[in-house]
Amino acid sequence: MSDDKIIEKLKVAKGARAAFPADEETFKEVCRLEDGIEDTTFGMPMENRALKACVESQGRAVFFCDYSFEPPDCHVMIMEDTGGKMVGFDVPDCMREKYSSDPDLVWMGEDFAIDPNADMGECVMVMLPQELKCLGESEGVKRAVILYPALEADQYLKKKYGIDLDDPQIASAIVGFDYI
Repeated sequence: MSDDKIIEKLKVAKGARAAFPADEETFKEVCRLEDGIEDTTFGMPMENRALKACVESQGRAVFFCDYSFEPPDCHVMIMEDTGGKMVGFDVPDCMREKYSSDPDLVWMGEDFAIDPNADMGECVMVMLPQELKCLGESEGVKRAVILYPALEADQYLKKKYGIDLDDPQIASAIVGFDYI
């Protein structure tokens, strides 16, 4: 299956603004910019598993979308202790009801909760890859993930592809996929 079919499918997805094949030079620059992200707002180290999943993918696309595109249905950012145990997590809208009344959680803002009983010694923030639902077997794809990069890489991609830098409604992303 050609990447053209994948790009066309991305372009017609709800919330899509633009999609392009990701050339190696562009992807390497995004990786370089993302590798520079070491600390989060909590001052903890960051592990970007979403970037790792895109690096390990057989093919990639640069994608621009608005907030109506496939909102997350699972955790995107978690906090892990040194043993890999999840001690905190973001709460996407679809999970808010499940967690909002949990008396065993402490909220660190509107959409991030931690377990107050967890060992909060050394922790790392982990950005998880999100499975993309708009690509599948009919496009020749068996697995697709999406990475929304940090601001510097977002601005780089928008500038490179002529996307309005001043429109906060548009997000840039890297879509990684494996062929069937």
